[in-house]
Amino acid sequence: MTNSNNMNNLLRAVILGSIFAVISVFIFSLLMYFFDFPVSIQSGGLYILLNLSLFIASVHAGRRTTAKGYLYGLFSGLIFIVILLLINLLISEGTFSIMAFFLKMPVLLLVSLIGGIFGANLRK
Repeated sequence: MTNSNNMNNLLRAVILGSIFAVISVFIFSLLMYFFDFPVSIQSGGLYILLNLSLFIASVHAGRRTTAKGYLYGLFSGLIFIVILLLINLLISEGTFSIMAFFLKMPVLLLVSLIGGIFGANLRK
């Protein structure tokens, strides 16, 4: 695969993960609006949706390759995380904790790594 194909595949994977994240967070916010959820369930649910979005993006990136799916999953996860970090820094009104974000980062990277491996093995 050429470098431009690799970048296109990574960008497609990140866009797919982003679309899933937006739709799932919208549905989750509708559920939170109509039902009274405790704050712990709200934050936990959003964290699960973020991990699921990363996993979907990484599986998609890993499926596009025949080898080194873990790298493609990791790269797509890194791109997704950087975009999410930039959006959070721009939108948050002082409520965003960068330290808490970096504490969650190893789990997010592990999820994208596993998604890339899973996606590469789906192709076989």
